[in-house]
Formats: sequence, structure tokens, C-alpha cells
Amino acid sequence: MGKKIEISGTWEGHSHKVDVHLPLILFEDSGSQVVYCPALDVSGYGKSEDEAFESFEICLDEFFRYTINKNTFRAELQRLGWVC
Repeated sequence: MGKKIEISGTWEGHSHKVDVHLPLILFEDSGSQVVYCPALDVSGYGKSEDEAFESFEICLDEFFRYTINKNTFRAELQRLGWVC
């Protein structure tokens, strides 16, 4: 089993702001470090924990940008089991 951690912060886009407090799991898979957020089904990976977190930040940013831009943010959260 991986190491469980939490992140908190604020994501800011053009005219949107999202406060986040998310559980993450850090684990190794086939020699790579992986950061996974089950609440959003978003992950990042790299050779080190630092690389995995950098990759995760990019993927999380893309998740917010894409879903907000396409106006599917709420629907995606609901698909993932969130109550909105």
C-alpha cells in the first residue's frame, strides 16, 4: 500500500478559482513514483517523488482547465461520485 497524504491550496484560472483539499496516494509502480488522487481520478508519475508531484500538478491543472473550459466540471465531479 502507498503513502497517504493530503494537499490543500487554490487553483486559479482565467476567471475561476477553485479551493482544493484532496487526499493523495504516493506509491511505486514498475520503478516509477506515482501520485494518484482517487477523488478526481488524476495521477502523475516520475523517477522521483518530486518528478511525480510536478507531473501531478500539470495533470491537475489540465483537469481543471479542460473541465471548466468545456463547462463539464460539475458533471465530471458527479460522475466521480461527488455530490454537488
